[in-house]
Amino acid sequence: MNSETPLSPDTPDPDSNMDQATISRLLGMAAGPPVKPADALALRMQGEDGQVWAIRTLADPPVEGFDNKSLLRPPVDLEALRELHRLGKRRFHEAKRADEQHAGLLWYLMAIGIAIVDHGVKLSSQPEDEVVDAILVVADALPNPWRARLEAIDL
Repeated sequence: MNSETPLSPDTPDPDSNMDQATISRLLGMAAGPPVKPADALALRMQGEDGQVWAIRTLADPPVEGFDNKSLLRPPVDLEALRELHRLGKRRFHEAKRADEQHAGLLWYLMAIGIAIVDHGVKLSSQPEDEVVDAILVVADALPNPWRARLEAIDL
């Protein structure tokens, strides 16, 4: 009779070639907090083609008849920002690919940030400090003049 217990896919292999440092690092990564969507978006924009992707995404606002240059000239129409907020949120939740989700989140956060800067209005029902933190994380990864536009948040 074979005394060895067969390994299941979720059982660690004691004969693996991983050293203790690698195992510790992987366990630490698994135990860490999940990546927040804003952090993932910032990482996307800091990646190899991230700035090109961000500029291309920001060149085409999802609100019909709305151009990106108007977002850079305050004050932006509040109703247009509300529509941009809704469309960004919908695109984020309905996305089938990561870049579509990132683009939805970018527009969602842009609308919220610009509404705060231009009108002192909070479009999101999420806790204000969490939303502002997310906006600032994303702003740090944006090219100018978009970065400066969102970093103007003064709470």
